[in-house]
Amino acid sequence: MIKKTGLLSLVLMTGLVGQTNAAELNSDSIEVPEGVEVPLSDDIQNNPSELPEYVKEYIKKRKKNISPEQNVITPDYTLGVTFERMGARYIYSNSPEPILGSHITNSQGGSFTTETTISSSATYVADFYHHNNSSVSGVKLGIAVKNTSSSPVTLFINEKAISSAGYTIDMAAPVEANYGKSTNYESYTINPGETRVMMSTSLTNGYIGNGKIKFSANANGLKARIYFAHPNTSNTNIFNFPQATISRYDFTSATFDNSARYAWIDANTYYPNNHTFYFSSYNQQGNSYEYEQANTSGNTVLGATDLDGNYGVEYWTGVKNAYGRTLRIYPNLTSPSSCYGGGARIALWTPANGWFTTTKITTAGNYWSMALPPADSDGYSYFGYTLPGGNCGNVRFEIR
Repeated sequence: MIKKTGLLSLVLMTGLVGQTNAAELNSDSIEVPEGVEVPLSDDIQNNPSELPEYVKEYIKKRKKNISPEQNVITPDYTLGVTFERMGARYIYSNSPEPILGSHITNSQGGSFTTETTISSSATYVADFYHHNNSSVSGVKLGIAVKNTSSSPVTLFINEKAISSAGYTIDMAAPVEANYGKSTNYESYTINPGETRVMMSTSLTNGYIGNGKIKFSANANGLKARIYFAHPNTSNTNIFNFPQATISRYDFTSATFDNSARYAWIDANTYYPNNHTFYFSSYNQQGNSYEYEQANTSGNTVLGATDLDGNYGVEYWTGVKNAYGRTLRIYPNLTSPSSCYGGGARIALWTPANGWFTTTKITTAGNYWSMALPPADSDGYSYFGYTLPGGNCGNVRFEIR
């Protein structure tokens, strides 16, 4: 079991539980103790919210007669969920998670993790999560675009949130919720050869930074980079940076085709037989189509070609026969042992409250309880979920 030590040690510890090899997890050997209910949230507000337009449009195109696969895994009677992939293209950066001195003191004064060729026919969501282990305070962490074409390009920014702190869970969970609630609509003209930083933060030595942003362009020609830079490095040098070096290949910096997942669930399938399902699984819980491979066409990859845990990915769920039912949500604090480190917090969405963060759970077996929202006019109860950085995947759901 990992002991809690000083600030930097805690940052390193909680940062590295963000992704774990699927091979390290075996659902047959995990025993989750029965715990107690903890308050769902300490920042929940009565903030009525509609489903995002891209979710509503997707639902209109789909029939509501899809059932989860009956893929039962013992001993916890798990029913695998069949997902549909949807949303924007997704840029995720967590490789390398620690920013080292060598990444910012090279001849160019910085490094990039992943580069994406921006298409005018697509919308993009980028989520990055890194901690400053360089011994230099003020390291710049952000995402920038450069116009590589011969004509001006207009860049549109829709939603964004960014933060930095010394403790991962209490920083990353609000970033995911604040992104979902944001109304940061901006547009810029990017001239040929121009570099523009879309969003960045300055990291104190030992601090973690997390940012999330949604954007699009009206023409081809832009490239986007997630980067870290020495505080004295000019932003005009970002697209001269070399790609960062890594020592672990299970973390991921890459571009994927879909930023969201959708699932149709019948509550009667899970209740009263105490069946469970898992989101952000490590490919161990019988789920189908939850994960995808990185898109390498015009995009770089650093580390793994898939994103175990689907950090920052929005999960949207329509639940049939939900009247009077509640969800028990168990964070993963049992396997691997490093998941004990900093506790767990997730982000949730309901029609009554919009996006909000849960309270922190630090004891394995404890859970949050959330009443399933009233059914919409189509008879389905809808909720959203996102796993912030610093948590472990395999988040367990029970319908009661």
